Amino acid sequence: PELTRTNHGGVTWTVCGAMIAQHISNGFCQDSKDFWPHRRGANIGVNDTWYDEVDFSLCFEDTTILYTICVIFWLLAALRFIFYTKRPPLSFNWLNVAKIVLCAVVMVTGSCDLLKAVVDRIGDSSDIPNYQIISPIVLLLSAAVMIAVVISEKNQGIPSSGIQFCFWGALVIYASVKLRTLILLSRDQGRVDDVFRFVTFVINFTVFLSQFVLSVLPDKRSAYHHLGDDDNPCPELSASFLSHLIWWWQNGMIITGWRRALTNSDLWSLNPSDRSQSVAPKLANNWQHQLDKTRSSVYSPVSEPCEDNELIELSPLTSEDEFQFNSTEGRREHTSKPSLLMALCRTYAATFIAAGFLKMITDLLNFVGPLVLKLLIEYMKDPDEPAWRGYFYACLLFIAAIVQSLILQHYFHRCFVFGMHLKTAIIGIVYNKSLRLSNSARQQSTVGEIVNLMSVDAQRFMDLVAYLHLIWSAPFQVVLSIVFLYIAMGPSVFAGVAMMVLMIPINAVIASICKKLQVKQMQQKDHRVRLMNELLNGIKVIKLYAWEDHFQRNVQNVRQKELSILRRTAYMSIGASFSWMCAPFLVSLATFGTFVVTSDEPLTAERAFVALSLFNILQFPLSMLPF
Repeated sequence: PELTRTNHGGVTWTVCGAMIAQHISNGFCQDSKDFWPHRRGANIGVNDTWYDEVDFSLCFEDTTILYTICVIFWLLAALRFIFYTKRPPLSFNWLNVAKIVLCAVVMVTGSCDLLKAVVDRIGDSSDIPNYQIISPIVLLLSAAVMIAVVISEKNQGIPSSGIQFCFWGALVIYASVKLRTLILLSRDQGRVDDVFRFVTFVINFTVFLSQFVLSVLPDKRSAYHHLGDDDNPCPELSASFLSHLIWWWQNGMIITGWRRALTNSDLWSLNPSDRSQSVAPKLANNWQHQLDKTRSSVYSPVSEPCEDNELIELSPLTSEDEFQFNSTEGRREHTSKPSLLMALCRTYAATFIAAGFLKMITDLLNFVGPLVLKLLIEYMKDPDEPAWRGYFYACLLFIAAIVQSLILQHYFHRCFVFGMHLKTAIIGIVYNKSLRLSNSARQQSTVGEIVNLMSVDAQRFMDLVAYLHLIWSAPFQVVLSIVFLYIAMGPSVFAGVAMMVLMIPINAVIASICKKLQVKQMQQKDHRVRLMNELLNGIKVIKLYAWEDHFQRNVQNVRQKELSILRRTAYMSIGASFSWMCAPFLVSLATFGTFVVTSDEPLTAERAFVALSLFNILQFPLSMLPF
C-alpha cells in the first residue's frame, strides 16, 4: 500500500491501502475493525494519525503474520528438497522422534480447530470468519512439510537445521504476540471468549517452544561415523545452527588461548571438506577440461594431414602456449590458451555468488542507520510523539547493527575459507605440473620460481578473494549514498560528487604506480630466488674458490633493489592512505558549503547528522573504487 507522511511524523495507510485492508478483512475477518482493531485507541488508518498504542487483532495475527511465516518456510523447504546434499545419513534417535511426534501434535490440534470451525459454520454461518477455517489448514500443512524436512535432513546428514530453527523461532514470536492479545481480550471481557481454541492454542504454543529448543540441539552422529576420525576434530561440523550463527563453537579455542599459550596439539584438525585431497581434485578436473578443450580446438580440420602428429605438452607455468601444424602444401598456425579463469569459475562460482549475496545484504543494512537516525531526530523534536515510537527506533538501530555485524562476519568467513580452498587448489595443480615438467620446461623455470608460484602468487589469490566483491559493491554503495544525500541535501550534493570525481584520478594514479612497483618487486624477488638457488646448488665450488664475498655482494645488490622498490611502495601507500582520509572530509566540506551558500533552508541537525552518516559510509568505497 501507498504510504504518506502525517503532521506528526507518522506513516499511515492512504485510501488505496485502506481499500486493500478492507478487502482482505472482509474476506477473512468479516469486518475491517477485526483486522485493524479500534480497541484501546489502537486504530491504524483513521484520521491519518498513529495512536499511542498499536495492537494487532487476532485476524491479523492468524492471517498476515502466520501466512507470511508459513509461505517463507514452504519456499525454504522446497529449496532444501531441490538442492539435495550427499552426506552420510544420520540414524534415528530420540531427537528426530521427538520432532516428528510434536509435529503430529500440531497436526492434531490443527485438525481439531478445523473441525470446530466447520461445525460452527454449519450451525451458524454468520459468526465464523474465513480465517478460522483457512489458518488451521495452513498450520496443518506446515507441520506435515516439517515432518518431511526432518526426515530429509536426517537422510542428508545435516546435524542442525537452520530452516527448523528459523521457522519455530518465528512461530514462537507469533504465538507470543497472539498470547498477549488473548490475555488483553480476556482481561477486557472478564472471561475467555473461546475456551476450546484457547486450549488448542496453548498446546500449540507449548509445542512451538519445545520445537524451538529441540532445533537448537545438534543431532549427534553414531559411533560408527567417528571411526577413523582425528583425535581433535573441529567442532564446527557438529555444532548447532545457533552456534554457527554466533560463532559459539569457537569458544573452546578462545578460552584455552586465554588461559595459556596455544600449542600445535590444541589446534583442531582440518575439516574433510577443507583438506587438499578434497579441494585440489575439483580444480584439477576443471583445469583438465580446459586443457582437453584447448587440444580439441587445436586439432581443427585441415586439407592435408599434419607432418607432426605429436601431442604438444601444455604447461600452465609458461606464459604462452602456441600450437603450430605444418602441412605438405602450406602452413597453418593456430594459437590457443587454456583459461584458468574459466576453470576457477566452474569450480567456485556458487561459493562466490553466495558470498556476494551476503555482501549485498550487508551493504543494504549499512543504510538503515542513517534512515532510522533521521526518524529518531524527528521524533525527538516533537514532545507530543508517543514513547513507544522512540523505543521502536532505538531497538531497530540496535537490531540492524547486530544483524549487519553477524552477516558481515559470515561473509568474511566464507571468503577466507574460499580463499584457502583457492590457494590450496592452485598449489596442488602447480605442484602436480612441476612433477611432470619436460627437460626443456625445467630449463625455463627454476625450482625457486616454482616455489615462488606456490608460496607468494597463490597467497595473492587468497588475499584478493575477500575484496573481490568490491568491484560491484563499491559503485553500489556510492550510488545509494549519493541518492540518499540528494534526498537530504538537494542539488548541493553534486558539489561533493564533483570533488569525489576529482579525487578518483589521484587514487587511480597511485594505484597504477603501486601496480607497476609490485610487478618490479616480483621480478626482483624471482631474480633473488633464482640467484640463491644457483648459489646453494654450487656452494661447494664457491667455498673451494673462496667466492663468498663476491656472491654475497651480488645477492645484497639484488636485495637492495628489492628494498628500494618496497620503500617506494610504502611511500605510495602513505599517499593513498592520506587521500583515503581526506576524501570524505573534502566531499562533506564541498557539500555543506554549497548548501549553506545556495539554499534558503537552514542546515538543521537532521540534515547534518544524516549527511555525515552517509559520508562516513562513502569513505571506504571511495578509497577502494580506483583500485
